[in-house]
Amino acid sequence: MMKGKGRTMAPNASYEKLKASLDEWEAELDKLQAKARKFQAGQQEDFKRQVDEVRRQRDKAHDLIKGLESSSESAFNEMRKGAEKALDDMNEALKKARSHYQ
Repeated sequence: MMKGKGRTMAPNASYEKLKASLDEWEAELDKLQAKARKFQAGQQEDFKRQVDEVRRQRDKAHDLIKGLESSSESAFNEMRKGAEKALDDMNEALKKARSHYQ
């Protein structure tokens, strides 16, 4: 592990894996939104609610992943678990939206 500014830097591989998952799901969400433009008005409102939920989960995961960059080793392990949980929640919300609108 690298040290910087008095703190242990988060392990790069774990951070990169979490960030890549977040980026992948963000791209999937963008694809779903493109499809949603073709929906009827009522379907668009329902879809918008689901997208908003996915975005809330994404924001939570993003904040946790961002915090990993400067966390200590012990804090990193706890924050990584939280980030993984947030990514799992985002993935579930995406699956729900995807299955409903494909």
